[in-house]
Amino acid sequence: MASLFLARDPQRVIAAAQKAGASEEQLGALKEVLSGGFRSSPVTVSAIAMALASLLLFVVGLWTRQAGIGFAAIVMTKGKDILRLMEALGALHRKYGLIYSVLWAAAVVSSVSLVLGRWHSWRGD
Repeated sequence: MASLFLARDPQRVIAAAQKAGASEEQLGALKEVLSGGFRSSPVTVSAIAMALASLLLFVVGLWTRQAGIGFAAIVMTKGKDILRLMEALGALHRKYGLIYSVLWAAAVVSSVSLVLGRWHSWRGD
């Protein structure tokens, strides 16, 4: 099964499905899905997923750098060190709290999508 999901070439996916013993009906459905055009191509889906993951990591890096400015202010100034430390920690907490919420939302959406996909395949749709 891993070769079906890791293969990037639609012909390799179909060949792997034939080798795995898929029925003619399943092969027909697979060919229909893979010939759906640009948007349903495994390469396109992988590229979009990687772009979204890269964007998320880029934003996390920017947020961490921005929050790190508060920690640099502790070294640069004298006096209000505790206040600056608490502000910097608060900024980190807000930023990572937002990321935590986004990841939870993505996990919920993925779980619902998985359950609905399994339910539709069980019903035979």
